Amino acid sequence: MTNSVDNTASRIDPKTNTVLSVVSLEVPGNTVPWAITSGFGSIWVAVLAFDDAGDVAQIGSVLRIDPVTGVPIGAPILVGRAPTEIATSPEAIWVTNYDDGTVSRIDPLTNTVSATITVGGAPFGVAAGFGSIWVGNEADGKVARIDPVTNTVTTSIPTLGVPKGIAVGAGSVWVTNYGTEGVADGVLSRIDPATNAVIAVIPVGTNPVLVAFGSGYVWVAMWGEPSVVRVDPATDTVKNRIGVKKSWGIAATDHAVWVVHTTLADDPVFGLLPGFVTRINF
Repeated sequence: MTNSVDNTASRIDPKTNTVLSVVSLEVPGNTVPWAITSGFGSIWVAVLAFDDAGDVAQIGSVLRIDPVTGVPIGAPILVGRAPTEIATSPEAIWVTNYDDGTVSRIDPLTNTVSATITVGGAPFGVAAGFGSIWVGNEADGKVARIDPVTNTVTTSIPTLGVPKGIAVGAGSVWVTNYGTEGVADGVLSRIDPATNAVIAVIPVGTNPVLVAFGSGYVWVAMWGEPSVVRVDPATDTVKNRIGVKKSWGIAATDHAVWVVHTTLADDPVFGLLPGFVTRINF
């Protein structure tokens, strides 16, 4: 997991639930590590870059890290402004550039950006599945579907509210809709990749953010309330709520769910103090 305030990444041992190592992710300039993924034998970290006024107005980057040594592999890979989320597909690494309205495709063989794809306004969540890359555009209220063969958007699917996180599982694409005042606040949208249509809208609570799929269920991290929501894809209903602190990041395996909690200072997004991780067993 990335630690934005410390400019580090922590490696956790799932057997002992302890931090094995903390790796420095210092990049020149005013930078913050933000999102993380794994793939192609490496760890990939999206890094935000700020200007002197503290605004996210600079070109961001992606670090490729050796998971054994914690040492960066090659130089930082320049992407777009405000790289916010990152995902792995069989072909490449994909990064959403929130301020540019684009997605950067990184070739793991060359450690370079091989394509930059315009997707819509304020792209946030990204996931790979069903032979496509799925990107939630917050400003448009739509999910863009990218063909990795042509590097083009083949369709944009309207959802209710503001799309945040995206996950793939149970034959579907799952999108959290953060919502705005009066617009479907707090739902999970289920997209059928065969029809490119929303086939279910599931109320989950206040301000859902990131989402994961594991052990046959959809797990939703809630920013607006102290819980993680478990959704049953067989019935498209909330199975239960697990009481935890308000959360932002989430990951799921076949045996556990890992939830990231930030501790806020004055700024609701970037004013972050040291946080912690909750492990949910099932």
